[in-house]
Amino acid sequence: MLVLRLVKNMMPEGKVAKIHNYTAIYTQYTKIRLLTLELYVILITIVERWMFI
Repeated sequence: MLVLRLVKNMMPEGKVAKIHNYTAIYTQYTKIRLLTLELYVILITIVERWMFI
């Protein structure tokens, strides 16, 4: 949090807003990727169980 405060003090408001937008987009993207990964793992486990039956 201290680093963010320092960056805010050094940069004008517009740039700070842009950085916040980028971080928000990045977090959403990582969440979506994690969800797809979880779904993929679930699919693989289901397929493996089917193969063993």
